[in-house]
Amino acid sequence: MNREQLRDIKLSAEQIKRVMALYGQSINQQSNKIKELEADNEMLTNKINNIDNQSSNDDKRVLELESERDYLKQELERHKDLIDECELDKAILKNVARDMHDPEDIFKVLDKDRFQINNDTGEVINLDKVLEEVREQKNYLFKA
Repeated sequence: MNREQLRDIKLSAEQIKRVMALYGQSINQQSNKIKELEADNEMLTNKINNIDNQSSNDDKRVLELESERDYLKQELERHKDLIDECELDKAILKNVARDMHDPEDIFKVLDKDRFQINNDTGEVINLDKVLEEVREQKNYLFKA
């Protein structure tokens, strides 16, 4: 809207002045509103970028934690196997200590894969049988 258009519709100079003043105020209000919306838009864009960055960091952290969890699971399994092996060794030594010259020698002649372990209790099922076979086959290792 301009003054020429207002003159064309037969407004007086005073009316044109008031309309233009109101129009200027309206334009200023709209400009201020646009500036506010642009500021809000920039703030929201920054928030979105921060969330995207945080999400990316969270994804990386999740991958790191999953990798660490897998490593710890492997270590836990390895330690469980070591504990099971130590428990088997202990049971073997306990059984042969009373009548073997050097109980440590049993591990040189014994195939540990022959033992059957109860997974629920951890008990060696055939300990006596396997060790009795060793006593018969390698009787020179044992006291008379």
